[in-house]
Amino acid sequence: MGRITIWRVCLEMVQDHPIFGFGIGGFSRKYMNYQARYLSQTSPDISHWLADDIFCPYNEILHLLITFGIPISIGMVFLILFIIRHGIENKNPFSLHLIYLSVFSLFSFPSYHYITIVLFLFSALLILRKGELKYQKAIILSIVFGIFVVSAYFSLQQFVLRESEKSFAYGKPLDDLMMKMVENSPFLLDYYVNTAYEHGFELSDDLINRAVRYIPSSRIMVIAADRDIERNEYNKAEDKLKVAVKMVPSRIWARSKLFDLYNKQGRVKEAMEIGDEILKMPLKVEGAEAYIIQNKIKRQMQMMTPQL
Repeated sequence: MGRITIWRVCLEMVQDHPIFGFGIGGFSRKYMNYQARYLSQTSPDISHWLADDIFCPYNEILHLLITFGIPISIGMVFLILFIIRHGIENKNPFSLHLIYLSVFSLFSFPSYHYITIVLFLFSALLILRKGELKYQKAIILSIVFGIFVVSAYFSLQQFVLRESEKSFAYGKPLDDLMMKMVENSPFLLDYYVNTAYEHGFELSDDLINRAVRYIPSSRIMVIAADRDIERNEYNKAEDKLKVAVKMVPSRIWARSKLFDLYNKQGRVKEAMEIGDEILKMPLKVEGAEAYIIQNKIKRQMQMMTPQL
């Protein structure tokens, strides 16, 4: 059910931008907002409980459609099918590898792991080396170049991750050069903002705004709302927390922040309502943190009752 919900939301994205898609990084920028809208328009069911912060569509064809649009996606799919057919006609065993990855990509996200992309391109290269094709050398050189670019990009990403882990371990944020590299990657931006938040680092307004723009997950919206609360901008914080709740209805963290905000503002009735929701909702992830939040809210609600 979880993947089915994700695919339904992705199809809504494709319907809105069928020709050119949302561009590179479009899924990270837009998906969670679409999920919030979809869940708010449907009656509560198991899909609401399974919903979470999503970083990939679990279907590479949908990912292509969202990123590049229908025309380019059709072209890329036909190119892959052409390479597989060429391998089968020449009895090349590497065509089985491409078939396996193609089927697997319909239900998962192999492109998230760069080694999978490299192996896919390498298999295509070995298939195209045999047999006669028009522009064979140009195609082979393009694939070799693609392998180089993919390897270089993801090696750089791994380098940034290692350096950022060292940076947090020594209790200091990343330097300016590393920060620019992080901001240019949704994955690294998400990693940096969440890790810095957990370590208590001061996050700049620019960085938080970038995170909200490029990776608007439920957790990022809560982090942004915390900044608004620090500045007594309660209306902005409330809007962000409500969006966070709609994005992932099954988690209590955003709801607990909304409860604290209402309590701080003296909005007892609204705080009690959101508190009741938290205490009655089934926990998606049971653990000490969730129980601590529930018990804290229960005690605070008991103190609020005489005020009603």
